Amino acid sequence: MAIDIKPRWAWAGHAVRTARGQDLIARLERENPSGGIPGAIVRAEAQIAAPSASTGRVWTPYRGGVFIHHAGPRSFTPQSDDDCLQHIGDIWHDHYPKFGGDIAYNFIVCQHGNIFTGRGYQRGEANGGDAPATPNTRQGEVWVPGEGAVGRNAGFYSVLGLIREQNSPTSAMLDAMKRLIGHLRGPDVSPARKAGPHIFPHRHGDNTVCPGNLTPYAQNGSRIDPGGSPAAPTVSIVPRAQWGARPPRTVTRVELADRTGFAVH
Repeated sequence: MAIDIKPRWAWAGHAVRTARGQDLIARLERENPSGGIPGAIVRAEAQIAAPSASTGRVWTPYRGGVFIHHAGPRSFTPQSDDDCLQHIGDIWHDHYPKFGGDIAYNFIVCQHGNIFTGRGYQRGEANGGDAPATPNTRQGEVWVPGEGAVGRNAGFYSVLGLIREQNSPTSAMLDAMKRLIGHLRGPDVSPARKAGPHIFPHRHGDNTVCPGNLTPYAQNGSRIDPGGSPAAPTVSIVPRAQWGARPPRTVTRVELADRTGFAVH
């Protein structure tokens, strides 16, 4: 089945506007001043648009599958596609010094249902390479049924849902994640780069709340699993401000893993 995965060029122009993008432009202009700043901008965008290669690192995603992520604390409510592109550029800026000068995720899925290339089919680095060891795994590994201990980055794609902790995934995002995972498992991807059958949340075996409100979907048999359950109906929850309620007097944060049920009144 055909799938529309947008190239890195889609967000590279936004990444060059960040502080690290401007530093890259300045460095390239010093190295080759003949084209001036305009030429350096073109070269910077071209460099950002090329993902880091997997050369020299173990990359066997067929042993694992996919880890699901969100973009961290607070909230992100895009008003346009351009807001999503700028947010990806900002993530590239944040990841640049930590992950070898590149964004750590393989693919990014926005709230509008668009899929963007991060590192693409090269090895990603977002799944918790420093996750703690267990009796069955070394640091940075996860136990995979039928495979044993597998590197979290070596054996899994990193898929980012472009929401933050206070946001819920849209129906379009979940549908796009399902298409992406089906693509990564399917015949259009070479056997050496094909995703294995497992879907894990980043928090699985790691000390993090990621992927936040995507956690219920980040598992086999869920809505985003191509071999799982059918799409659930979209739920619309009206916020308090729209029906004139005052802000709550107190707010108690409860981790998703500790939420065992609900009461109906």
